[in-house]
Amino acid sequence: MAAAAPAMARALLGLCLVAASLALSSSAQSCASLTFSRSGDFALCSSLQRLGSTLHWTYHPSNGTVDIAFRAPQRSTGWVAWGINPQGPRMAGTQALVAFVNSSSGLVVPYTSPVSAAPAPLQQADISIRTTNRQGEFSGGVFTIYATLTLTNNQIRVSHSWQSSTTFSGGLPADHPSTGDHILSTGTLDFLSGEPTSRGSPAPPGGSPAPSIATLPLARLYVCACTCMFGWMLMYVGM
Repeated sequence: MAAAAPAMARALLGLCLVAASLALSSSAQSCASLTFSRSGDFALCSSLQRLGSTLHWTYHPSNGTVDIAFRAPQRSTGWVAWGINPQGPRMAGTQALVAFVNSSSGLVVPYTSPVSAAPAPLQQADISIRTTNRQGEFSGGVFTIYATLTLTNNQIRVSHSWQSSTTFSGGLPADHPSTGDHILSTGTLDFLSGEPTSRGSPAPPGGSPAPSIATLPLARLYVCACTCMFGWMLMYVGM
């Protein structure tokens, strides 16, 4: 038993190092490695937990604006949306940017739409957040929405939500599935620190909040640290 301990310890340590490396890099690679057709890089990004979406941005504190790129996988016959919600991390009240492929022109032209509490097609209308430089594209099964937002009172910590579907009504994006990721795609984020506090789901009643994107790698590192300690103990015993 004692003779086998060093070999087991070395195996555990090897697995620990690999797992630690993956824990540190997986979150960053999932969004930071993505490239864009529009010139210029984004300073920060967050891999959103739901619907395979990512959000990329550059915050400009001098004038309280943020350049964003929202990416979401979807069929060319579908639609995607993302927006800030001044009322909290939920769908209703979201000041949304919406995009789909226009069947006549074949172009993606994002527009703004305030999301109401009652299910209704996403009509083009003004929103409470000033948006400029809106552009959109569809390539390789992924929609991308670009825009510059003027943050209300330069508020950098915001609630947001995002959505995708293939349902239209009267030529406009309409209902989305009311199960799974489609009802959990909300959260909060900090444009200045880049803290990925998006949970992707609300805290269960009387329970703890769902782990954030930031805490998941830390949890993996904690497990790795415990494994390493156990490995060193085995090596010590084997010696």
